[in-house]
Amino acid sequence: MPATRSRTLVSDRWSSATPASSSGTVSGKTRTVPLHRRVRKFKPIHTSHVRMTDDGERLRLLVADSDAAFADAAADAIEEVNPGAEVETATKGGSAIRRASGSDALDGIIVGDALERPTEVIERLDERTDLPVVYITEGTADRSTITNAVRAGADDYFPRTTASAQYAVVTDIITDSSRTGAPATDASAAVQTTESSDRSSERDKSFGREFRTVFENVSDGLILHDPTTGEILEVNERFCEMNGYDREELVGENVGILTPPEKEYSYEAAQEKIQAAREEGPQLFEWQNQRKDCQRFPVEVHLSVIQFDGEERVLASVRDISTRKRREREFEQIFNSVNDSIVVHDLETAELTEVNDTFCDLLGYDRDEVLERGTAGVSVREKGYTTDRAEEIVAEVRETGQKGPFEWKVETADGDHRLLEVTATAAEIGGERRHVSLMRDITERKRREREYEQIFNGVNDGITIHDPNTGRILDANQTYLDIFAYDDIKTVRDLGIEGLSVTEEGYTEERAKYLISDVVSSGEPRTVEWRIKTADGEQRWFESTVAPAEIGGEKRGLAIQRDITERKRREREYEQIFNGVNDGIAIQDPETAEVLDVNQTYVERLGYENVEEALEQGYSGLAATETGYTREKARALCHRVMETGEPETVEWQLETKAGDRLWIEATVSPAVIGGEDRIVSIQRDITERRRLERRLRTITERIDEVVYLANADLSEALYVNSAYADLFGRPADELYEDPKAYFDAVLPEDKESFESVVTAMRDDIESGDPNDRYELEYRIRRPDGEVRRVKTTGYPVLSETSDSHRCVNVTEDITDRRARDQRLSVLNRVLRHNVRNGLDVVLAHADRIDDDDVRAEIRDRATELLELSRRAREAEEIMAVTTDPPERIDLTELAGHVVSRVRDGDHSGEITLDCPNELSIPAHRIVVRRILAELVENSLTHTDKDTPRVEIGIRQHAEAEVEITVADDGPGIPDQERQILTAETETQLEHGRGIGLWFVNWAVTQMGGELYYQPNTPEGSVVTIRI
Repeated sequence: MPATRSRTLVSDRWSSATPASSSGTVSGKTRTVPLHRRVRKFKPIHTSHVRMTDDGERLRLLVADSDAAFADAAADAIEEVNPGAEVETATKGGSAIRRASGSDALDGIIVGDALERPTEVIERLDERTDLPVVYITEGTADRSTITNAVRAGADDYFPRTTASAQYAVVTDIITDSSRTGAPATDASAAVQTTESSDRSSERDKSFGREFRTVFENVSDGLILHDPTTGEILEVNERFCEMNGYDREELVGENVGILTPPEKEYSYEAAQEKIQAAREEGPQLFEWQNQRKDCQRFPVEVHLSVIQFDGEERVLASVRDISTRKRREREFEQIFNSVNDSIVVHDLETAELTEVNDTFCDLLGYDRDEVLERGTAGVSVREKGYTTDRAEEIVAEVRETGQKGPFEWKVETADGDHRLLEVTATAAEIGGERRHVSLMRDITERKRREREYEQIFNGVNDGITIHDPNTGRILDANQTYLDIFAYDDIKTVRDLGIEGLSVTEEGYTEERAKYLISDVVSSGEPRTVEWRIKTADGEQRWFESTVAPAEIGGEKRGLAIQRDITERKRREREYEQIFNGVNDGIAIQDPETAEVLDVNQTYVERLGYENVEEALEQGYSGLAATETGYTREKARALCHRVMETGEPETVEWQLETKAGDRLWIEATVSPAVIGGEDRIVSIQRDITERRRLERRLRTITERIDEVVYLANADLSEALYVNSAYADLFGRPADELYEDPKAYFDAVLPEDKESFESVVTAMRDDIESGDPNDRYELEYRIRRPDGEVRRVKTTGYPVLSETSDSHRCVNVTEDITDRRARDQRLSVLNRVLRHNVRNGLDVVLAHADRIDDDDVRAEIRDRATELLELSRRAREAEEIMAVTTDPPERIDLTELAGHVVSRVRDGDHSGEITLDCPNELSIPAHRIVVRRILAELVENSLTHTDKDTPRVEIGIRQHAEAEVEITVADDGPGIPDQERQILTAETETQLEHGRGIGLWFVNWAVTQMGGELYYQPNTPEGSVVTIRI
């Protein structure tokens, strides 16, 4: 580096700075730029003779500017004011640098802003030479441009003009810099002083004209004042306009007239700036001025202390920065309010200099922490996002001006990794060249892209990506290739839509192109059916949903293809079924309930000629709207079914063409038909059923039992006959209002068992496997306080849908019957007890009778009576079992067991059993076993044969009916016994000899079976039981 020369600076065009520095603002923060300048004495300009250097040589200058015409014109202006001066020109920065570096013959260089990167040219000249450099620029109003040039090494700057008056000042600055840059001897100093004194008058006149020209033509306001008194000596027109004064109003006044009254803007504060300018050089700073109308505004001041006519003066270049301040505030707001992160680096060092709030929020650090950590501290270095890579990017931006978009991964305070999409550009911020990165968090987008790839190749539907303009297939997933039986995407691309479609049926490439273009331009997806052909020539149906999409930043058409070949086949079958079933079917619009289609059964049922005639009637012409089955009611039903997705079964009334009313039971379900949401109503004619129900209601109103019809969970009472009021003493209407009011009458002592049976029945109905009936006895209390005992039998009635299951409860008053049963039971027990005790006494005393025949007769009769009593007690116990639910038994196994026990007993005879290997029925095991035993023992006991024969047969007939036969070869059952069994009663004159056959009759009846008697051939009896 060459030795630093001493430079002085004319200060009539300079913007303000902090001491020896230039300031700029980034996100509200001040940045400091050193100014490589020294205060120089202001020298007058010679115009009447050849300008010479200190060594007596002619002035030699170089003008460098890419505009050759401008460079030549500037050279002519210099030669005009400096006759004899030698001026060279260069149109390339490199040529200028080499010319200046290769010879010491030049006295100075003028650099124009038309050069490529003129600031770098100035910087290289400053590094390689000790020559003064003046910068010519159109950007004198741009503080950052001037600051960068001064920082690079420019001694001064001027507007881009070829006015000779300006170049008189330029050459004076260059020659003055050359003189002050070299050490002066006492002799030369004396000569200079004498020469200056002799020619002062001539110079002053010349300077006055030329200085005024430059003074008035600069773009900034200029003010010259006395540093001691503050008296304003001179101002230019721009300064007057800026502050709202005329020149005459300012010259001679104190500078305090221009500043606000606050202490920080007092003349004392200004004196500190003036002193700094004396010691350190020109000062650039911000200040507040006050106009004539007392309005305050911000200014940027470039203040220099100069020698003017041998006197120390303060020259300030003042610029109104109100607009810049407003823009800085706007920039600050934008910088920290945008959704994207913004990061600023030094363009030379790649040092992190500023970040916005969005970036801080993303990382979870505050601004100072981010700046302290730097790029390395917030990047995922182990993944390759290193400082070296960042510096390479900054260097590329420095050379090319921009880069991106590219990806960068950062690590948050929580240790999460976030992927950013970065666009970097070179920018000038606050006079500093900066590397600005706009960053967008694309972590979620990347995740979605990965998911897209997984979905793209993992779904069961075929997917194709299309160019929105040409319709051309750009990509297809594996499912699509599999459907068409092609191995690679290239084949599919080559064939195109035309080669993959059944074009003869209208599925052409042109039609597809129009569809895709329309979808992408409108932004609205569309679903169509498309006919395709596979590599094997098979034709299949596609349902294709075409939607607009952005893939890889490009607009695309996304087509999701579903193979609906099977669905189309089912639709054809549906059409056949639709018109072939016995039930009427209506298709309705789910929004309006309007009838859209009906089947042939529906048409015939309502008496119309064809479907078209029926549909012409509309909903209002097909439904019995006058009886309450209105469109509004139908629409509400349709909406409810669509919202829940569950079918409902309702009763509805239609009107035939002849005007007759027709009752239907309609199962209303949601469906998709032809890709559209629809309501399907499957209707069964229940007109006859309703007529029978009316008859049934008439009957139920005439019986004593309470008939209560409700839905399965007892949440709605559907029918209650008038017997309810007679038995319960309450109005039937209370059950319609509150179906569970039925529970209120049950005594507290019986309520738990009552509710347990009701709950079991409800649960069984919901499960779809209820018992045939549910019986329970309990007590109720009427409103008048009377307690009655009742018996309720519940009959579940299952329908096709769970919401239409019903329960019929029949309740009878058994108060009197229960009392009678209790009396009989007590009497039965008393009689059996007394008879048994009495017979025991008779048997005890019979042994005292001497007559053997009498004694034997007494003992036989008494023993028979005891046996009869025992069997009656056993029968009673067995019959009590029939109140419990039956179980499944193997009738074959049970019959075999009975035969074995009889064979092992005291009876002699031949017993045969003819039955299937296994026969399972629901029954009470102990009851069936006793029935078989009674019949077999009766046949063996009442016989006239030494070896009686008994044949047992078991058969299963249609409809799950089971038939049991017991045949013997004895004398048969006496007529009296058969009549008693047939009449089911005994009289005083006609009564049976025992209870065996009575027990069989009772047991079969209790099981719900039938008992028959027939004579056997050639002799004997056949007893048949059907269960």
